[in-house]
Amino acid sequence: MRGFAFFIHSALIAYFPCKQMIAIRERRKRKMKIVKYSSRLDKDRMPVLVKERACIYMPGQEMDLNSPYRITALVNDVFHLADMTEEHMLLICLNSTAIRGVFDVASGSVSTVMTDISTLIRDTIMVGASNMIVVHNHPSGKISPSNDDKEMTQKLADACRLVGLGLFDHIIVGENGQYFSFAENSML
Repeated sequence: MRGFAFFIHSALIAYFPCKQMIAIRERRKRKMKIVKYSSRLDKDRMPVLVKERACIYMPGQEMDLNSPYRITALVNDVFHLADMTEEHMLLICLNSTAIRGVFDVASGSVSTVMTDISTLIRDTIMVGASNMIVVHNHPSGKISPSNDDKEMTQKLADACRLVGLGLFDHIIVGENGQYFSFAENSML
């Protein structure tokens, strides 16, 4: 790796050695290579980036991820988010609609997942993105946002405005491809 990509990976490893990072590289118009990374300590106790797995994602339709429906299809096809037994939160970092990276930022219990807003902003900035989409699942299958979901989304939107980042959406994934989009429901 050379240049900017090496700098970003080095910075992530140096400052966030326990963070798992999933980098998404767009290859062609109809497919995407998705690589999941984490960092581990080598024999000298220095953090190194480890490639955990990679796959090629080829959606049935277009590659544009500019709608909650397509984002939901991506997270269900690649990460099986709707099938998780506990709540998980993913952070999708973008420039316009080009994905820079995906982070698995938190996992919780059957009914809750907590994350620090500063973590979401830090991770977005670290991959050089200017926008984000937050996605989490409800293992119950019910897609109605809880009061905690609404409160966290409002705090995140305020923080993003303060630092000049865009919060495109917060999506809750339920069963059978159902989703709730804060943006579609004018709650951002």
